[in-house]
Amino acid sequence: MAVKIRVTIPKGHEKFLKARAIRLARQATMDQKLANRIKSTLLLPIKKKGILPDGSSVKEISDRWARRRAKLATINKTSRYYRGLLFSNLTLTGKWLDSFKARIEKSILSKKVTYVIEPTGDHPGYALPRGGRSPRVANTDIARGQIAQGRDYRQISEQNKRIITRLIVGRIRRELKLRLKV
Repeated sequence: MAVKIRVTIPKGHEKFLKARAIRLARQATMDQKLANRIKSTLLLPIKKKGILPDGSSVKEISDRWARRRAKLATINKTSRYYRGLLFSNLTLTGKWLDSFKARIEKSILSKKVTYVIEPTGDHPGYALPRGGRSPRVANTDIARGQIAQGRDYRQISEQNKRIITRLIVGRIRRELKLRLKV
């Protein structure tokens, strides 16, 4: 996703200002707050409406899991986005989607910035109706299971790509406006 910015440069300052503008634009994209904003742009629709980043609805859950989930909801603290028996938005307790972290990877050779949004840590398990807890599971294992069941959170729609591009371009423009006084 390449972002191009046009900057008018006064005569005699071309080399210095162009290099400085590029450096400032790169620094602006390396902001952790921006990475977190991109993460919430992608994950909030899943929590609120059950809409994956590719624009499709989360695949429906089976009747068996819906009944089990209803029992679990009575004895576990549920997410504020949990919406009952048949609606699946991947948030019974919300801990799996809350485990997602955004980090920034910078490639020195290609000068690319990559935002990596992935689940981290372990899911604590659920309190069970007959006592005890279900075992802890790595959140990456849960992610693999969701993908295998047709709930792929990694695909991004064109609309979400445009939203993310606007976030990045806006951040770069603000940074250039603040720091690049001509």
